[in-house]
Order: sequence, then structure tokens, then C-alpha cells
Amino acid sequence: MLNFMKIIVGLGNPGKRYIRSRHNLGFLVIDRISKSKNIPVNKKKYCSLVGEGKLEGSDVLLIKPQTYMNCSGEAVKLLFSKKSFDLKDLLVVCDDINLPEGNIRLRPSGSAGGHKGLKSIIDCLKTKDFPRLRIGVGKGLKEKHQDLSSYVLKSLDSIEIETLKKSIDLAESACYLWIRQGIEACMNRFNKKTGLA
Repeated sequence: MLNFMKIIVGLGNPGKRYIRSRHNLGFLVIDRISKSKNIPVNKKKYCSLVGEGKLEGSDVLLIKPQTYMNCSGEAVKLLFSKKSFDLKDLLVVCDDINLPEGNIRLRPSGSAGGHKGLKSIIDCLKTKDFPRLRIGVGKGLKEKHQDLSSYVLKSLDSIEIETLKKSIDLAESACYLWIRQGIEACMNRFNKKTGLA
């Protein structure tokens, strides 16, 4: 029985050109958990790369959809068609241009907020009622004439990677707390303004 299983889906784009982009922060959080907890994410299932293991006393699936960001829902829908679990046990991790760098935000449900990966999941599952963890990447958009697609997809330099490490650290900690105590505890602890100066 898999009713108690927790599933963390990190959103991003497959391929070397996207590895170090803001749009791949969901993948980077999965990679951090994978490394920290020694859960390889290398099995090919559900149009995704999958890792299976135990975290915080629960069985966990770590998922990196390989369908590209805008079709993330196809992988999640395929997972749902093969496994039986409650939507409250699904956590989707993604970037958010509406939050400043250094902030993360958790919600039990809600709209896509302009994020095409979340929109794809909502469309494929036909519901908005699943927890999500958004990681802020919006600071650079204050620059004039900033192209959104170029901003989120361009490869980050070493300084930009260092800037986002704080967000990845927070997101990793939030994932562990979510497994232990659920989305409400995460919201109470992490939905604070902690943006970088």
C-alpha cells in the first residue's frame, strides 16, 4: 500500500543547457535532497527520473519530469495513473518570478500564477488542490527591458548560483518539514519575507 507515501516533484527542463538555470530550481532541490540523503534519482519511470527511499520516517518518491517544463503535467498524470496516493501527499517544487530571490512560499492549493509547469499539472490533474513550494527568482526582473524567457532559462554564473543557494537550503528544509508535519507547519515556518538585500 502506498497511501502513506510522500511524493516530491521538482520542475525543470531536461538537458545540459538548462541545468544551471533559474527555471530548473525544482530539479536543483531534488538533486540537493538526493545528495544529502543518498537517494539516487536515476530510474526512468513515468516519463521522469525517479528516486525511491525513506525520508523523515516516510517512504518517498523524488521525481524530475523529463517532459519539459510546459508539459510537466503529463508526467505527473502518468504517475497518478500507475500509483494510488492522496493529493495532499504530493509536493510540487518550482521557481516563481513573482517572489524575490531569497524567499520561498508554500501553499496547499491555488492557481498556476503564470507558471506554465504548474498550469500543465493543474490541467492534467483537473484540480488546483495540491501543495506547492515556490522559490523566488524575481529580483533580476527589475532590470529594464528584461525578457522573461531569457531570464529564467539562461545559465547562471557562479555568483548567481551562490545567491540562490540560500533559497535551495530553505526549500530542502521545507521539504523535510512537510514530510514530518504537513503543509500548514511549513507555511507557518517558511512563509516569511526573507529576501536577500
